[in-house]
Formats: sequence, structure tokens, C-alpha cells
Amino acid sequence: MKGMRIFKRQGGGYMSALEQSRPELYKTIKGYRDRLTSSEQKTFDKRADIQYKTTFNMPEQMRQSYFKSIDKQFANPSEEQFQKIRQDLKSEKFTPTRQYYDESMRGPTRTTGYYRDLSPEIAAAEKGLKDLKITEQKTGTRTPYTLQRSSSGAGLAGYTPPPPSKKVYELPKGYNREFRTSQGPFNTGGGQTAYGRAGQNTGAYGTYNPSDYYVQGAPEKYTYDVTRAQKAGDAEYDKQLAALKRLRTRDSFKNMPQFTGQGNLTTQNVYQQLGMAKSGGLKEDIQKIRNKKQQFSNGGRASVRGTKFKGVF
Repeated sequence: MKGMRIFKRQGGGYMSALEQSRPELYKTIKGYRDRLTSSEQKTFDKRADIQYKTTFNMPEQMRQSYFKSIDKQFANPSEEQFQKIRQDLKSEKFTPTRQYYDESMRGPTRTTGYYRDLSPEIAAAEKGLKDLKITEQKTGTRTPYTLQRSSSGAGLAGYTPPPPSKKVYELPKGYNREFRTSQGPFNTGGGQTAYGRAGQNTGAYGTYNPSDYYVQGAPEKYTYDVTRAQKAGDAEYDKQLAALKRLRTRDSFKNMPQFTGQGNLTTQNVYQQLGMAKSGGLKEDIQKIRNKKQQFSNGGRASVRGTKFKGVF
């Protein structure tokens, strides 16, 4: 709200700190805050203060990178950005950012260890997934055709009967004239549908006398194999996809500081990494402890509802 006194906590709240360290960001945040309702300002101040304090639990490099990202994010104030802030304040859930990484924090790419550059393995897994095939059995129906040949000459010396015919499931080229076997000279008595070649042996009275033809049989059921590319839902595909996702996750950490030796927390540098080891104060106490100059009490006794415990506390 216009003219409202800016919020500052005793001992240095987030607005006081921003005003001193990042005046441009302070102006933007103040401009947004002044436009919020009293209730929205209360939520905004509470969450902003939590986030500001949380950043000081980050290692120094991470904290500076995070602040730079915030500077960039709010460098160009807009109505759209303000409305987004107001909308976010309506959410009952708030989780502060505790870790932040950007390109400036990338360590060297590791080629050994669990978290390393897995590009070759990922490429091989992607190719294997793409080439994955599966063969399935299906059932269908097909029509058989059996070749019949003229038996003229039967009974004569030297006659050799034609060899038995095998079924075919597709008519040879040229056998496209349909007729009934009961109409021809080679009547089998069944009156079956048959196919001969056009213009073959037409009799004097228009009788069709083919020397050979194919008789159509009853439809038959059969099984056949179909090979296709595997997809989501196929057991092997899902298994290999899950393995690929795990590889990608591991690969995504190949440049993270904690996995490359950059910024690892140790007993020697934990306070330096957190930006807490300044002259005097905690740093001095740490040195005293290391030099065994700091004195500690031997503990005491504690009791709970009349029961005494002995030991060092």
C-alpha cells in the first residue's frame, strides 16, 4: 500500500539487508510489497524472511549464485511478475529454496565413479531401446486353392498321372476366370468354385474346358508371427526405459560440486563453506577447541520424576 512504512525486523530483517547490499533489488521488492494488501504483506514478509535466512545455510559460492539469479529475475519489474507473486501468496504451502546450482558452479566432468559422464552408456541404451523388437503370434483365416489337372489319356499306354497338388493360398497370375466345377468336363461332383485361365479350351457350345484350374477350398484358421517395435507397456521396453532413466539421473550429477570435489564439506572447511568462519567468534572458538584450550564442564545430574541419572550431559 502506497506510503506504508517498509517492513524491517529488529537486528536486520530481509528488507534492511536488501537495502544495504542490493539496493536495486530492494526497490523492486519494495514496489511490489507496497501494492499488496495487509494480509498479503504479512505472508510475503514471513516467507521472504524465511528464504533470506535459509540462504545463509548455503555454501558461499551457492549463496552468491542464488542472489545473482534473484537479481536477474527481478531486473525488469512487470505487471505479470507482480500478479504471479500475488497468486503464489494464495498457496498455503511454502518451501524455501535450500540449494541452487547454475553453470558457474559446474565442476569438471568426472569420468570415474558412480556419478560420472555416462554419455556412451546413455547413447547405447537409447539405441538399444529404439531397436528393441518383439515377435507376437496372431491368428487369421485364409482360403486354400488346390490345382487340378486334366486326366485325358488315362488308361492309355504310357500315361503318367499328374503329381498330387499342394495347397496354395494365393492364386497364380492369370487364373482369374471363376467357374463351377459341375459345369466343366472334370466334374468332381461337388460343384465347387474354381479358377482357370481366361480363353482356355472353350468348347463348341461355350463349354469351358480348362486343362488345369484351381479349386477353392473351405477357409482355414492359421497362426502367424508379427514382429514390431516395442513400446511403453511391453515388459522388456519398460525395464530398459527404467534403466535408461537411472543412467540419465546419475549423469545429471556429473558436474555437481559435491560429486566432483568442488565444495565438499569436511571437518576442516565446513564453517568456511557455510560462510560462518569469520575473524573472532566461532572461528576463534574452533581454534581453541583444536588447541585444547577450551574448557568444558564434566557434566552433571539429571532427574525425571524422582529418578536420578548419573553421567555426563
